[in-house]
Amino acid sequence: MKKSGKRIVIVCVVIIVLILLLCSLFVVRIYTDIRKMSSLETQQVIDQVYAVQDTFVNLFLIKSGDTYIAVDAGNNVEHVRQELEKL
Repeated sequence: MKKSGKRIVIVCVVIIVLILLLCSLFVVRIYTDIRKMSSLETQQVIDQVYAVQDTFVNLFLIKSGDTYIAVDAGNNVEHVRQELEKL
């Protein structure tokens, strides 16, 4: 193989390694940030606003007169029903 061909291959390998390194650092950062997140317990957050804990997300209820407005639909219907009974 000619010297210029070897250089091109080396440069390509170095670029690929750098891209893989940057991608892996990005994935590790996202993973550590996500691990810091947690959902609220089922409770009243503030006046007229309630948090309902689902498996890994929260469903929020806003009381408007005699009705409730749900923000986010939750993830697991049965788990949401069990948590709603706590309110």
